Amino acid sequence: GPLWMAWENSVQHAARFTCVDYFHWLYEVLRYIFVGTAVAHVSIIKNMDDGSSDALAFTIAILCESLMNLGRTVETYYKAEGDRECIKNQCSRDMKYKILPYI
Repeated sequence: GPLWMAWENSVQHAARFTCVDYFHWLYEVLRYIFVGTAVAHVSIIKNMDDGSSDALAFTIAILCESLMNLGRTVETYYKAEGDRECIKNQCSRDMKYKILPYI
């Protein structure tokens, strides 16, 4: 589900790239605040099915986390250092087949 995708994307990015600056650390903290908000609003299906505030908060938190992941991938596509062709191919694949269809 959406929480698994948030974790998987974070682990895959951390395994491929190194970002050692305050901006990216704060960016990750903000992403995890969205993930935490989503986790805090997980409820039983009966409560999520009736349009409750839990369902709305969960949906908005996952949407915001997904958009932040998209932003990080776009930044990586244009700014990452290394084998540019491999980086662009990987980011393009992630955007086409994982992030955009998910949003």
